[in-house]
Amino acid sequence: MNLASQQHGVLRASRISLAATAIMIGLMLLLASCAAPAAAPPAPPTAAPAAAPAPAPAATAPPVPLVILTPTPIPRGAVTPPTPAPRPGEQAQYGGVLTIGHFGTPPHLDIHQVDTAGTLWAVGPAYSSLLQFDPHKNIEIVPDLAERWEGSGDAKTFTFFLRKGVKWHDGKPFTAEDVVFSFERIRAPPKGAVSPRQSLLANVSKLEKLDEATVRFTLAEPQASFVPVIAQGWMAVMPKHIIEAKGDMKNDVVGTGPFKLKRYQRGISVELEKNPDYFVKGLPYLDGVTHYIIVDWNTRFAALRAKRILMTNPGIPGLTTDMRLILEREMSDRITTAVHTYLGFIYTVMNVNKKPFDDVRVRKAIDLALDRKAANDTLQQGAGLPGYMMPPGTLGALAPEEIDKMPGYRRPKDQDVAEAKSLLADAGFPTGFDVPMLNRAGPAVAPRGIFMADQLKKIGIQARVDTKEDASFFNDLFNKTYAIITTGEVESVGDPDNFLRQYFHSKGSKNRGGFVNVEIDSLIEKQSRTLDMTERAKIAQDIQLRLLRGHYPVAHILHLVGQMGWWKDVRNYVAPIGVTNNVQYRDVWLAK
Repeated sequence: MNLASQQHGVLRASRISLAATAIMIGLMLLLASCAAPAAAPPAPPTAAPAAAPAPAPAATAPPVPLVILTPTPIPRGAVTPPTPAPRPGEQAQYGGVLTIGHFGTPPHLDIHQVDTAGTLWAVGPAYSSLLQFDPHKNIEIVPDLAERWEGSGDAKTFTFFLRKGVKWHDGKPFTAEDVVFSFERIRAPPKGAVSPRQSLLANVSKLEKLDEATVRFTLAEPQASFVPVIAQGWMAVMPKHIIEAKGDMKNDVVGTGPFKLKRYQRGISVELEKNPDYFVKGLPYLDGVTHYIIVDWNTRFAALRAKRILMTNPGIPGLTTDMRLILEREMSDRITTAVHTYLGFIYTVMNVNKKPFDDVRVRKAIDLALDRKAANDTLQQGAGLPGYMMPPGTLGALAPEEIDKMPGYRRPKDQDVAEAKSLLADAGFPTGFDVPMLNRAGPAVAPRGIFMADQLKKIGIQARVDTKEDASFFNDLFNKTYAIITTGEVESVGDPDNFLRQYFHSKGSKNRGGFVNVEIDSLIEKQSRTLDMTERAKIAQDIQLRLLRGHYPVAHILHLVGQMGWWKDVRNYVAPIGVTNNVQYRDVWLAK
């Protein structure tokens, strides 16, 4: 589809919505759920839940069936947010607190400056964005703080018309200045601040406040991904007056969202309460949302089974395959389980500015040595998905049958391991070498570095795993102090700008290893401004093949699949595509 050829003059919101969803063709929705009468909910807990030991795990899950979604956009224009859709005979009910088992303590509370979904999940219900992905349909983009929006026919100018009368949680009025300030903060962070998604807005050449309720973005080049970028949960609009006074939002939560901060007890809980001045009339239904910080995975699982929490996190910190199978076997009449598209992946990044990873032979050797099937079995209980950077089924993803034949991905591994040893010898390391490897602490993530270190032993590399808690880990991550790191990433949209521009452009804000290649930069910029989706997919595939066959800046391990669960008392919730979307819970309600 050639977007430019279809439009003349001004693109209305319905047209932009169509273009936005078109680039997401192929996103996978993997949903397994069980329906049954709900049990009556107990009173919400008032302290961090305790729970009995988890039961023994069940057998590994069978392969997850894939359902390929082809979006059928609905013209939107100026629309109100989605309204609740109760079951036949049901009416949405007010009251109650949604309790969620949270996997760890956020490093801080400033969404713009953090790169872990843990912060966004915890405080996301307090914020709003210009646009959002429909929390019930996942792939449609609908207004949030913007009532409507327009785009020019050349896809270089976007104008957003804001809601009027919206207030921040402290009572101050929300204006266009807050929007301009927030996106400038992401696009060009002030000295001392970090912006993990800066490169997604690198194409924005000008941000303007046209009046108190109108904002215009001007792009240097057309950008096929622009509207989905704006709709990501990370793009929360922040209060200008507070950041100018305090410098950041690391210790404050003041938004325009359906819930506002009641109390934050570090290491214990994040409690949000209903915002009585929320701009959507009649919402939210809940009295509050509380995230209980329960680091141990088995303890979180036991808390869910005992109904001390009503929901897990989405994504990887939610459920293991074995946990999900236990719930489906023993509690399917009371708990809904979901296997959902995570848009996350695990990889090993080599810092090309530190020896010996400045040598492509060393990087290729590591890529060859890695046993991806063993990684999937060990780290995801077989539930992960093979592939390279673009997740399977998304725009520009390489065909699985093509990847399966490539060195490093093919099986058996004997030939690849032998070639890896030969490459190391040619690079001057016939017996390997020792190197520290940065790793993130936490039950769901720490095993990744340990697994990779074991893999590297096969070719003589002794990786000393340096496991750090989040605050220290992310400091090292942003400052690129490491030589090699094994970690995970998660994105909001299955788009090449998210998965290629951020990670492999020389100015990419998630270019963890300092990789620079002028030719790759040029191709990444070309795909971003290409509005013909078929052509764009070809360019994205070409980029990945060049990385795989000649540069090896990373060793991609696998794509992650999310698994989560919630009690059937929880109504009107849909597991998200991309775990940084659908974090507001504004029309979720509890059956009594």
